[in-house]
Amino acid sequence: MEALWKAAKARGAAAVAYEPLQHCVGVRGSPQQDKVSKSKAVGVADMTDDKIEIENFTSPGRTELVNRAKFEAMRDALLAVLPQEAPGLKVPDAKAALLPLLPDALFPQGATAGWWLKAVQLDLEAKEIIQRAPTKPVQLYRVNVRN
Repeated sequence: MEALWKAAKARGAAAVAYEPLQHCVGVRGSPQQDKVSKSKAVGVADMTDDKIEIENFTSPGRTELVNRAKFEAMRDALLAVLPQEAPGLKVPDAKAALLPLLPDALFPQGATAGWWLKAVQLDLEAKEIIQRAPTKPVQLYRVNVRN
């Protein structure tokens, strides 16, 4: 490995691309490897402290980690505006109704509300808390609200 690194370094630009990888190479349990593993473990724990795992109705089995505060604020707002019977609300109408319910600290002037609405919609559909009416365009309504 050392010979490859020296050869790459001799070529100039290739050495720059190869050099960062040198820090990750090591025998399992070596100080270098332990340092990388510990830093990754700390980073993952820090990132997930304020995250929530959500599901995707259109991609069963796929989950994503997202910001918990934004997700919960959007979820609460969406559930507050959706009716309990079909056909429900069209997505643009639901968005217009829930925008005033969102905290400005998380969604200043409704910024990114569309993306979060879709993320919450797909998660709640996967959990069978809301459903789509069999109409076009998509209309949503509550079927199962967990307390």
